Amino acid sequence: MSEAPYGLDTERTYDRAGFGAPVRRGDRPAIVVVDLTRGFTEDRFPSGPI
Repeated sequence: MSEAPYGLDTERTYDRAGFGAPVRRGDRPAIVVVDLTRGFTEDRFPSGPI
């Protein structure tokens, strides 16, 4: 199996962006949750339950 399954250009882009690097945590870490599925679960949206 190749070491760069998505191609060398993609791997270089990931490296430049810091993808896979350790993430420093501050004194007061938090979790932010963004729910993007409201359109599928609420009646007021056209794609919601019938």
